[in-house]
Amino acid sequence: MTETADVVIIGSGIVGSSVAYHLAEQGCTKVLVIEREAHQGKGSTGKSMGGVRAQFATAVNIQMSRYSIDFFSRFDEVVGHPADYRPHGYVFCATNERHLQYLKANRERQIALGVKNVELVSREEIGKFVPQLRVDDIIGGTFCQTDGFVDPHSVMMGFMLKARERGVRLWLDTQVTEIETDTSAQSYLDGATTNLECGGLTPLFRLGSRAQTGSTDISPAGRFDGHAQRCITGVMTTRGRVSTPIVVNAAGPWAAEVAKMANAELPVEPLRRQLVPTEPFDGLPKRFPMVIDMSTGFHFRREGKGILLAWNDPE
Repeated sequence: MTETADVVIIGSGIVGSSVAYHLAEQGCTKVLVIEREAHQGKGSTGKSMGGVRAQFATAVNIQMSRYSIDFFSRFDEVVGHPADYRPHGYVFCATNERHLQYLKANRERQIALGVKNVELVSREEIGKFVPQLRVDDIIGGTFCQTDGFVDPHSVMMGFMLKARERGVRLWLDTQVTEIETDTSAQSYLDGATTNLECGGLTPLFRLGSRAQTGSTDISPAGRFDGHAQRCITGVMTTRGRVSTPIVVNAAGPWAAEVAKMANAELPVEPLRRQLVPTEPFDGLPKRFPMVIDMSTGFHFRREGKGILLAWNDPE
């Protein structure tokens, strides 16, 4: 017997779990989350620094981050599970004038979009945030107190537990082997009546069950321009077929592989990242911000009694 779902989510990390939670909160509970690993959070979620910040350069990231930070500050109350949100701040450090001007321009954009507490900080102020930091080559930076960190695994589990309380199903240790598409089927975006019971859910970008080869241009209404439209009809898994009109690709670094199953190109490539915890340090400030070097991308924050160092491998 073929399983059915209104929405299939591929990947049960923090993104897939968040999608499942938010769908369920809006009344869309016939949702199936498929995870290829035996446990959740073994991909990028389990290797994340857990940083949350509003100090971004683009409007869409700033606006999403404002929502996220507000949500994380109320996560325990709303979801009923701890997020371990720590508003210890992010400090971006500039060692040359070009990066300092870039940070100043970003700050103006952030303030215009409602992030009013982004401060310009001097070398001396940065040194007070982290007394152990060498600051003689820093000429300034920006700091936002409500930026900070969460526990990614705890957030993921909170989202999924609440989603499952609402009726969302989770299949672990299950591989999606094929995404089925059909050019003759009518997409729900074309006005077809389906059994999608999402409580009036209106996505910002209604990509829905569309998939196509070639052009990836979309109109504001979420329609692909040019080429034949192919509608998703289901997925094949190692546990059998699931009939569904909608697939959410939440596969993290493997998202491009999943997209190829629907003959879609997704510009996502997994790259190696280095995370190194140190031995305990004496005298670390309790409120230790995330410190980011604009010149190299090197960044670090406090983790327990030590420091967690992060570096992007240049491969």
